[in-house]
Amino acid sequence: MLEPITVSSGWFQPTGGLDLPDGTWPYRLHVMGSGFAHRAIPLVAVVGGVELELIMVNSEGDGFAGLLREAPAEGAVLSVGWLDGPLIETSVQFHSGGVA
Repeated sequence: MLEPITVSSGWFQPTGGLDLPDGTWPYRLHVMGSGFAHRAIPLVAVVGGVELELIMVNSEGDGFAGLLREAPAEGAVLSVGWLDGPLIETSVQFHSGGVA
């Protein structure tokens, strides 16, 4: 059985307009917590209405990072979950200054 997802902290890092072949991403989101197992069904994260893309779970399963294609609304809330299940709202909020 999978450990439930919990989020203990998160921070938004401005990228300076990171330009990759698939587009430009203004922010990287780093999240720490637990329950981010490596599995075939992907982890999904959304900040307000903006999907986190290119999500990479760290090797310990206690955090992940991904890129935002656009800036979410100020105060938008991070929700996370597995593609085959519901998203769970967290206490992490977007602030353009970086720290959630």
